[in-house]
Amino acid sequence: MKKVFAFVSIVFVFLLIIFLSISNIKGKQLNSALIENNSNEFAIYKVLNEITDIQNCFLDTLLLEDEAIFTDKDLVSYDWTEHKLLIKSNKYIDELRKNHLSLSHKPFIVVVNGERIYMGVSWSFASSAIAPSVPTIDWSELFYKQNKNSHNTYTIQIINNDTHGDYRNDKRVYDVLKNLDKLK
Repeated sequence: MKKVFAFVSIVFVFLLIIFLSISNIKGKQLNSALIENNSNEFAIYKVLNEITDIQNCFLDTLLLEDEAIFTDKDLVSYDWTEHKLLIKSNKYIDELRKNHLSLSHKPFIVVVNGERIYMGVSWSFASSAIAPSVPTIDWSELFYKQNKNSHNTYTIQIINNDTHGDYRNDKRVYDVLKNLDKLK
C-alpha cells in the first residue's frame, strides 16, 4: 500500500510539474503574441516578473503587462542625443506620477516592431540604493517636467556605466523613431 501511495504521489507531482510548465510556456507565448500583434512600432512595457539579477535575464522569458506604459502614438518627440522623451499625458503615466513607488525599481522593456530591444529600470534618483547599470527612467515628481501643451518630458538615463555599452543607442530604435518622424 505504501508503495502504491508513493507511486501515485510521484506521478501526481510529475504531472503537476508538466502542467505548470506548459501553462507557463503558453502564458509567455500569449504575452509575446499580444506584443507582436500590437500595431505600435515603438513602446515601453512594464515587466511583471520580480527580477533580482537584471543583467543575466533573458528578455524573451519575461512576462510584460498587456498595456504599454506608452507607445509611439503617445510619443511627441525623442531627442536622440540626450534620450529625452516628450510624451503626451496619458492615464498610465499620470498614475505612475501619483504612485511612483509602485514602479520604483521595477524593470521595463523597450519594444520595437514587436521585438524586445533592451531592459531598463524605473528608478528614483532620490533612492538610497545603488543604481543599476542599465538604462533608467525616473517617473517621480523630482525629475518630472510638464510643458504647457500637457506633454511630459522624461529622460532614459545611464547612471552606472555598463561594460556592454549603451543599450539606448540600438539602431533598431533609431530607425523606427526616424521612420515615425519622432526624432529631434
